Amino acid sequence: MKKLFKKSLKLLFSSGAIITTTSASLVSCHHNNKPQPKNTWNSFKDAALKEKADQIVANDRPELWKDATNFKFLGDPKIDLTLQSITVTINSPKFLNLNATFTIIYKSSSYNVTDWIYNSDITGMFATNETLPTLTTIKQIVKIDDVTYVISTKGLYSSINNGATFSKYKLLAENTIPNTIVKINKKIYLGTTKGLYSSDDDLKTIKNIYSLPTSDSIKTIKEIDNEIYAITFAKGLFFSNDDGATFAIESSIPIAHNFVSLKQIDDNIYAILDSGVIYCADIENRKFVQNNTLSDAKNIYDVKKLADAIYVFGDYIYRSKDDGKTFIKNESFIKNNHINIATEINNKLYFGTQSGLYISIDYGISFNISTYIPEDATITQINKFKNSIIYVTTTNYGLYYDLGERFVNNDSVPSTVAINMIFDINNTIYLGTTNSGLYSSLDNVNEFLQNNIIPKKDYINKIVTIDHIIYLLTGNSQNTIYQKYIN
Repeated sequence: MKKLFKKSLKLLFSSGAIITTTSASLVSCHHNNKPQPKNTWNSFKDAALKEKADQIVANDRPELWKDATNFKFLGDPKIDLTLQSITVTINSPKFLNLNATFTIIYKSSSYNVTDWIYNSDITGMFATNETLPTLTTIKQIVKIDDVTYVISTKGLYSSINNGATFSKYKLLAENTIPNTIVKINKKIYLGTTKGLYSSDDDLKTIKNIYSLPTSDSIKTIKEIDNEIYAITFAKGLFFSNDDGATFAIESSIPIAHNFVSLKQIDDNIYAILDSGVIYCADIENRKFVQNNTLSDAKNIYDVKKLADAIYVFGDYIYRSKDDGKTFIKNESFIKNNHINIATEINNKLYFGTQSGLYISIDYGISFNISTYIPEDATITQINKFKNSIIYVTTTNYGLYYDLGERFVNNDSVPSTVAINMIFDINNTIYLGTTNSGLYSSLDNVNEFLQNNIIPKKDYINKIVTIDHIIYLLTGNSQNTIYQKYIN
């Protein structure tokens, strides 16, 4: 690795690049204005990579290249046994991943010559995008048609070049902050702190929907069986049955409460209020009522269908086998043991709680707590990926994975690491934490390394993949977006 880094530096100096170093362990490289001589592939001593890259260039297949203006290349060369960061900035680069072993070759299109830079990075490469805002709360990242949208407290940003550059949307007033964006049928709806806007020309123009209160913030917009619902922060639930032209308030639910969620399960719509009460409506009549068999349920926060039963989560767990008509309390759980994650894997139900992992082999009739994971473990995620391994993440005991009938602790992730999410992206497993940045798996799927580009104490807020880009949000209340391009 040390030899590779020296070769990379030798190549950069030989290409006429200007290199500056700082105590913050960042190396910045900028080309001067003088045309550069062509670098040879002999520096890399890799005939296979040279042949593959030359074929792609010769065949002029632009779909195999990803453009990114002013993209920052970040690697992790090992220098004197200390992981440092090297940053290479090139004007209008093109880059290509030529194999699956983290070998990346970058080609600069700044000049009429071919200029290659080579690096091998075992922990993955993320970089910030200078066209996106900093020190802001990111609420949503989504692609609608061919446009990528980022919603933040500093406004709505859009990219028409697959996330390479973003520009701020200008038609919203500065004091109107977007909350959510969605396309339903042929209209784009934009929920903001000043009501709901719609557009039928891909946001070239927008109009305010005045049948919704413009003094209230729109939290969520969703379509359920040809009706559009808008959830406000303080004015209740509104619906439209004329393709969003007008909205009316849903009078069967008290306005005095805020909504936690609204979701459809089979032929029913469930509305959960912040008071911990759940209402249910049949899709045909749309009238929301409280279920008498849940009259004793308190602090309800979620409803979910697993296998052939519907579960309501509150102070206790309630289960229905008749499509939500009647619910029965499950006595397997202690009171107020919050369910963080509930999923079905291999004909078993796994409930991750604030205090331990519960497993049911009889489809939810009874649950037993796992004896292989500490009973006071706070479970955050339970996932099975393509490698057929079940992973259980915790905030106070690190990472567990299954070995047939039992779970074992993964010793490559310290037990002090508070893991809040796990993703399998392009056959690499990523662990997002609240206190230790980002971890990712190596070729051995049970060996993880801490990423040295993301600050090691960062809170990983969200991981989103759109096309060939991973968007990584760090920070709790104020976010930084990192991007990584993948095959």
